[in-house]
Amino acid sequence: MIISVSRRTDIPAFYSSWFFNRLKAGFVLVPNPRISKQLSRISLSPDIIDCIVFWTKNPSCMLNKLTELSEYSFYFQFTLTAYQADIEKHLPSLQKRIAIFKQLAEQVGPHRVISDMILYYLILTIQLNIISIFLIKLLLLFAATQIPVSLVLLMIIRTSNNH
Repeated sequence: MIISVSRRTDIPAFYSSWFFNRLKAGFVLVPNPRISKQLSRISLSPDIIDCIVFWTKNPSCMLNKLTELSEYSFYFQFTLTAYQADIEKHLPSLQKRIAIFKQLAEQVGPHRVISDMILYYLILTIQLNIISIFLIKLLLLFAATQIPVSLVLLMIIRTSNNH
């Protein structure tokens, strides 16, 4: 069984203590999406878990507890964006997140960290140059650490009709 932790809620960033408590308990209760009062008890035994996939933008709360995952196969899907605090609330600075990314890769190995870089910028603004420099630096970082990267690049061309 593959456990997805979690695409909807950033459990590594906001609920890592809860997650590690669930591992110690050996199970998690999951509500049925159609019948919210119906709960399924899912075993978290290493014997039946094939892999745990952590979806996160900030795994810093987990860095000192990674040894508790030693019995499990796992990897991190780390989404890294260049957005500022006005868009990405509750995240450390970009420089801090890059440092966290490097630390995570060093602790668990680069084969267990996959990065999604989502870059969004407006053409014909000064942000284009800033984001381009950011992209080049990140690609060099990933090449140096041999970390796999998937890249989504969203571009909007500003016209008088865009609001």
